[in-house]
Amino acid sequence: MDRCAETIGHKKFCRLPARRQHGLLAELARTALERGDYQAFLERYALLHAWAELDRYHPPAWLNPEEALHEFYYFHALCADDSSDLAPGRAEDTPLAWQPRFDITIVLDQVRSPYNVGSIIRLIDNAGFAALVHASPGLDLRHPRLRRAARGAECWIPIRCVDDLPEFLRDTPMPVVALENCAGALPVDRWHPPEKFLLVAGNESYGIAAAVRACCNACVYIEMHGYKKSMNVHQALAIAAHRAVTALGAGTQAGTSV
Repeated sequence: MDRCAETIGHKKFCRLPARRQHGLLAELARTALERGDYQAFLERYALLHAWAELDRYHPPAWLNPEEALHEFYYFHALCADDSSDLAPGRAEDTPLAWQPRFDITIVLDQVRSPYNVGSIIRLIDNAGFAALVHASPGLDLRHPRLRRAARGAECWIPIRCVDDLPEFLRDTPMPVVALENCAGALPVDRWHPPEKFLLVAGNESYGIAAAVRACCNACVYIEMHGYKKSMNVHQALAIAAHRAVTALGAGTQAGTSV
């Protein structure tokens, strides 16, 4: 059966399930990106939409054709639940070995959202950190949402699952810093990170478990000024990572955690 986005006929397209139809529209955008033919894409896109009742993407007016095609692709790939983790038409080369800039490891205490974990893996790559440690044996590094958020970084960032997180933290020779708003915590903008350390982030609902927090040498928190006193774990880690990279990159004195 001919199911190419550029040649499929009316009857065959209409017989496909909605997810497969969205998949063909994503394929159409990917092909248009490779060829650089935006007008032909728009014409074929309009025709396929005239054949079936599907959610349709309308790009913002400020996007150029290439940017719009990327957004068309991601919109329909999401509707199709496509597990692709790479941007269309932009292959990413996997490093032979990860070479971190900073000896900093992110430790996750029961962070289970695939999207959050994938975003954190990508953050580790962005910041040049060393690795990710978690204690969730059910975490699937092949989950489509994790791979989509990590954008391939899960292939080279060292990731380790430990059986007993408190025991792992007690045995480590490195300082352990908790990202948690608790008694004695220091505002992140006044924090002077050590040269090497483990940065612990907690569960989306209840934060860092008490047994894990007891293994930490210091706590830092992000000041918030609205009604909500919580922040997405990836966003919080991004703020702490920026502080660490800025401080260590600028030659801030190492060795003081608080």
